[in-house]
Amino acid sequence: MSTNTSNKLASKKVTSIPLNKLKRSPHNVRKMPHSKSDIEALAASILANGLLQNLIVEPECNEKGRETGNFLVTAGEGRRRAHLLLVKRKKIMKSHHVRCIIEKDGNNHEISLAENIIRTAMHPADQYEAFAKLHEQDGMSAEDSAVRFGVSTHNVMQRLKLGAVSPQLRNLYRAGDMTLEQFTAFTITSDHARQERVWAELPAFSRGRHSILRALSEGQVPSTDARALFIGPKAYAAAGGTVIRDLFEEDGGYFADAELLNRLAMEKLSVEAEAIRAEGWKWLEIVAELDFETTSQMRRTFPQAPKLSKVDQDNFDELEHQHDCITEACGGDPSPEEETALANIAAELEAIGGPPTFEVDQLAQAGAFVTLHHDGT
Repeated sequence: MSTNTSNKLASKKVTSIPLNKLKRSPHNVRKMPHSKSDIEALAASILANGLLQNLIVEPECNEKGRETGNFLVTAGEGRRRAHLLLVKRKKIMKSHHVRCIIEKDGNNHEISLAENIIRTAMHPADQYEAFAKLHEQDGMSAEDSAVRFGVSTHNVMQRLKLGAVSPQLRNLYRAGDMTLEQFTAFTITSDHARQERVWAELPAFSRGRHSILRALSEGQVPSTDARALFIGPKAYAAAGGTVIRDLFEEDGGYFADAELLNRLAMEKLSVEAEAIRAEGWKWLEIVAELDFETTSQMRRTFPQAPKLSKVDQDNFDELEHQHDCITEACGGDPSPEEETALANIAAELEAIGGPPTFEVDQLAQAGAFVTLHHDGT
């Protein structure tokens, strides 16, 4: 380092300046202001840890070139605004002293640009580890971390999960040998040995996120399964089951005890089936998942429209004729008035006809399956 450079650095002494003497500088290259969440995070950090980085300021001069006693913040406007937020919240006084470096002779435009550009973000894996350490060693909750660092609680919980993945796999991610998408799949289990074994055993061409999830969740039931949707996580947990959440997919996760889930599904289906059993079917089968090979040699029987009296049939036929006339006249594009008329006719037809029903001879010959649709209904 040259003598001139050394002397220049040594001359920049840190001094404390009252907050109410600091102003935004026209030399600040950041024209798009910090977001509200950025300022919130900075304020929380300053309140918890103090100011970690000094502001760089220059004296404000009036039109005659005389110093006014105020200072323009060349670098650190976000930190200045964070202090003002703390004043607003009555955490500090307007006269609170802020550590600054006064730069009179430098190119303040260049200083501002350098401070905003010459910075290297930490690797995400380092960030995940740091959040995990705050939680595990320092006892900081996800909610507190969210406030301190200006992110959502869900985001912190994701980072805590990632920070708890096997160190061996974290190093692979650091080195670029594993994508973030692959890395997130390992958060559904805390078993490091299992995580490492699954990664080692999966072929290189089959290491997508869902392949990893399938391998790690063997014996468990996805939360999208019809049985899981039918029972729901609250009822399952109330029965002693454990739901393993996948924080990286909306509504993602696994029901850990498949046997418990099957039992709950069958019990609930049995209750639902009682009303159908009362209809008088020859037999009734309750199955959570219907094997369609079982029914491939059967044929379905359908409910029949009720028989109408002559008067009801005449009214029914007349209403159907009116409905057809309106539909034909509007050519498939009814006006609001025609839509209302069609809806009224449909309601009258339904009232006269009544819902289709199964006849006695059908009930005597056929049975019914009570099962689950893919959406859990």
